[in-house]
Amino acid sequence: MKFFSGHHKAMPWDRDEIEDEYLKANSSTTPLSAYSLNSILENLTGHWPDNSNRPEARPFDALYRVGLHGEASDYDVQISSHILVDKVRDQIRRRGVKPTDLRVNKPTYNFVKKEYSSQLAYLAQWAAKACELAGRPVTVAVFDGGGPPDVREEFGELSSHFRNDDDWIIVSPRDGS
Repeated sequence: MKFFSGHHKAMPWDRDEIEDEYLKANSSTTPLSAYSLNSILENLTGHWPDNSNRPEARPFDALYRVGLHGEASDYDVQISSHILVDKVRDQIRRRGVKPTDLRVNKPTYNFVKKEYSSQLAYLAQWAAKACELAGRPVTVAVFDGGGPPDVREEFGELSSHFRNDDDWIIVSPRDGS
């Protein structure tokens, strides 16, 4: 299990970085007050007083805990299933439209568009229960059975293509796949 939000998310340590992160995270144009900035800096240095031993990447929930983010981080769950994608394609067909990849998948990340995957009743119920149990948002992305496309050449390690060494794979007991 990984305890960092992602290596691409740097941990802010100085006033300028904290201000920029606040403006970005809150879609705000109103800057932090000097009091809030001082409080966040105090919280950060209280947790990591040694300058030489601070994380470069952002530990999960760290910015929420020090008061920079207003909400805890969400959990992202990726589900790869030919069956679920077929159900979405059936939804589109029932509307009299051809279920092309452009109509099914979000172009940027290639997961099934949320407006379709949220209509999968059991998946929506599971996600709601997971949110309740986790006490935070649980975001579900549905891919076909081949999983997320391998976009490491384009996006580097941000690709969420199967890694197998640290993926959690659930196998159906009925057919072993």
